[in-house]
Amino acid sequence: EVDGRLEHREMPGLPNLRELVLGSPELVEAFIHGYWDDEEQREYFAFPNVTDVVLNGRFEELPGGWLGCFPSLERVTLPEAMTEIPPFAFRGCVRLREVEIPDTVEYVGEYAFFDCTNLERLVVGSGVEGFSHDGPIFGYMEEREVDGRLEHREMPGLPNLRELVIDSPEFAMAFIPGYADESEGRWHWAYPSVTKVVLGNRFQDIPAGWLGCFPALEHITLPVTMTEISDSAFRGHPTLRKVELPPMVSSIGEYAFSGCAELRALTIPSSVWSIAVNAFADCPKLKMIGVEVGDADRVRQLLSQAGLDVSSVVFTESYPPLSLCTVMFEPGTHCAGIDGDLLQIVLNGCAAVAPTVYPHYGWRFDGWDKDLTCVTNDLTATALAHFVWRHLLIVTHTHTLAHHVSVVVTVAITATLAHFALAHLLYYIKSSA
Repeated sequence: EVDGRLEHREMPGLPNLRELVLGSPELVEAFIHGYWDDEEQREYFAFPNVTDVVLNGRFEELPGGWLGCFPSLERVTLPEAMTEIPPFAFRGCVRLREVEIPDTVEYVGEYAFFDCTNLERLVVGSGVEGFSHDGPIFGYMEEREVDGRLEHREMPGLPNLRELVIDSPEFAMAFIPGYADESEGRWHWAYPSVTKVVLGNRFQDIPAGWLGCFPALEHITLPVTMTEISDSAFRGHPTLRKVELPPMVSSIGEYAFSGCAELRALTIPSSVWSIAVNAFADCPKLKMIGVEVGDADRVRQLLSQAGLDVSSVVFTESYPPLSLCTVMFEPGTHCAGIDGDLLQIVLNGCAAVAPTVYPHYGWRFDGWDKDLTCVTNDLTATALAHFVWRHLLIVTHTHTLAHHVSVVVTVAITATLAHFALAHLLYYIKSSA
């Protein structure tokens, strides 16, 4: 209604669209942000209720700023073909809660996740090898009052991120602890809400001091491939309470857990043979250490030599060993080949991934001669196969002017009988000659 009369005007968008599944990069340009109404002095969004966007098909890149068309966006599924997260890709997606970066992505541009202040879970694939240094990857604008006027300043980090799953040591360097505000006389944490971190198998160690980016961290999952705990890896972490070391760790570096005031429990596998001096300095609450059965005296001596007062520490030998098992696959007599990983290393009690078997013609694959669902020791699995009947179909067509005759002869013979008959035929021909 305008000045007492009804008017009609054309509005862009789909006001109630909630999910968009898109496989055409060309159609991206059909989606616009909306428009600014000069009379009402406000912005109208064209797609105000879209919460889920799924990109697939031919998408290899994400148009910068395009996701800003969807102010209610909460979840995005990126295509496997994508190789880069461009600058400003998710900027302004203030309601975005979860993003998973595929393993195919190799580069992340500046301000890619800027103003994603409600992002709670971030998964970073193993393919990311670089990121822009022209601006922060994560950050937001903060408004504050200074001398009676409002000011805006750029802040680093993701204030509501709670879980980080990352398999790229290179991209880990995009996370910074925060910064010191001299005017307020205090420290601003960049990721103050992260409680869980999961490191993928590409991590061979933890960068010194990196976990200090997450002051609220309570639980960390280390990769099974990790072989050492580097110097100062967990040093000074204020909230870490329990750590389970992976089964292949052989050494713990200097000041690795020094100053972890809340560290209460630790499990040490039998693979650990070296613990540096001061590795557990200033850990007053560390009172329980889990070890493998029969390994308590050896671990106690290592910790004592490293300077830890073990007089009040309880060593629990009920800790199950996290040993690794080697599984080898062999094709057997009647298989032409195997497609897959023929040598696998799995955790004790876990399942191996059986490769694909291609049997010889006339043979059918029957499975493996070992149980692969729960591997508890080193083993070699051989493919099993059995012989199946071969069917020879002979069709003869006879055409005459009066009738049409089709004669179908089906002959079922085994390979053994076929070879037997052929041998006798050759013997008869040789004898006749």
